[in-house]
Amino acid sequence: MNYQHLRHATGILWYGGLQILVDPMLAPKESCPPIRNSWNSLRNPRVDLPLDLASLQLPRYCLVTHLHLDHFDEAAKNRLPKDTHLICQPEDAERFEKMGFSRVMPVTSQLTVDSVTIRRVPGQHGSGGVAELMGVSSGYVFSAANEPTLYITGDTVFFEDLESTLDRYKPGVIIAFGGTAQFSEGDPITLTPDDLLEIHHSLPGARIICVHMDSINHCRTTRDDLKRFLALRLPDSKSRDSFFIPADGETLEFQ
Repeated sequence: MNYQHLRHATGILWYGGLQILVDPMLAPKESCPPIRNSWNSLRNPRVDLPLDLASLQLPRYCLVTHLHLDHFDEAAKNRLPKDTHLICQPEDAERFEKMGFSRVMPVTSQLTVDSVTIRRVPGQHGSGGVAELMGVSSGYVFSAANEPTLYITGDTVFFEDLESTLDRYKPGVIIAFGGTAQFSEGDPITLTPDDLLEIHHSLPGARIICVHMDSINHCRTTRDDLKRFLALRLPDSKSRDSFFIPADGETLEFQ
């Protein structure tokens, strides 16, 4: 598998013969307002895409983990061809159909596309009442012959069902949505550095791709913050080698 990180949770995944655009947020830099009730008033996205969107050949497949604007925005709605094979939560399928997408592929429990099996697993987008307000958020586990099992966490905190997903599927590669997204009040709604460390301790052999940083105003943890945290908490460089913190535009390859 290959994964090219573009920005925030947006990337291009090559897996089992499929090319899949993940969570497209395609708006130009600072063209959108700040996330409401955040701890700062900076406009979004914080950075430009690392490539020319006009020249990007969009994949036939797109996975949208959940329908929040930092994972599928108005620019994506307008830019994606309406015959894109759009993989999503069942809770979001009707909204995509109303947008005019004709090939919506909701994942109730699992979906097979060519030789790739995609399973939907639970996420928890925050804690307590905040999680209820944030709505349903899912993770996805990919499997195919001659590929490592891949787990895309989606927006979630570390909770019992996430730990169960790690134990059940034992993914070799994890795309972890970190960044410590947080409102002005309340607990984080995405993975914190401590959560990422918990994932590593739960499954030490997994390679963890850390994304969802440096792009949206309510994410408190930057790439540099995470690098310093890992250097402090994992003085053994071999343990730190389990973590990958890609720059925007960087491509990673895993066997």
